[in-house]
Amino acid sequence: MNLKNQHVIVIGGASGIGYEIAKAAQAEGAKVTIGGRNRAALDHALETLGNGVVGEMIDVTRPDLVNGFFSKIDKVDHIAITAAHLEGAGALSQMAESDLRLQVDVRLMGATHVIRAAAPKLSPLSSVTLTSGLAVSKPLPNEALGAAAAAALECLARTLAVEMAPVRFNVVAPGMCDTGFLHRFLGAQGDAIISHVASSLPVRRIGTPEEVAQAYLFLMKMGYITGETLHIDGGHRLI
Repeated sequence: MNLKNQHVIVIGGASGIGYEIAKAAQAEGAKVTIGGRNRAALDHALETLGNGVVGEMIDVTRPDLVNGFFSKIDKVDHIAITAAHLEGAGALSQMAESDLRLQVDVRLMGATHVIRAAAPKLSPLSSVTLTSGLAVSKPLPNEALGAAAAAALECLARTLAVEMAPVRFNVVAPGMCDTGFLHRFLGAQGDAIISHVASSLPVRRIGTPEEVAQAYLFLMKMGYITGETLHIDGGHRLI
């Protein structure tokens, strides 16, 4: 299977890993639609991607807006969902109520809204790839609810791989990845933290969004994989 002339939708495609998925799918000849919640980032992504890539604002916590997004689309071959609420993480007892809710509403319920809205447009050869993360299998401080929501996505994918077969559902679980968000999140100590983590990994470096994006394309094209979680973490789970 290849992606030429396939319609690939990337929810969260305005930046980071999602942007690189859109870029890689475009390079393989796919028709690409991206959705993002930040207007400035979405406009910049559309400008830099060019070549027929289209996109719209989407808030995955709003089923009405998600339904509106997909109502304009006739056919869906592959969906990648990278949307997550990464801000506001912290100790469970100290997080704001709004951030607690968004950890679940964006990642788990957001993916659910997308899948429900897209379902009538999927074909038997379609695939949906969700995004979890390292904290599911390697517990990290200040990540309790985010990890729980991501773990629920892995369960969701396995269940829907059976319930909605032959549509394929898989998950990519990235480890530390060199994105703009990572550097903003880590702040002034970012370079030192990244260097320390990189030196401890079996591969001796952190990942790039470009190589993580290739995992999503692999799962789109590999028609004999469903219900699986693909870990792209440089061996971080092993240490």
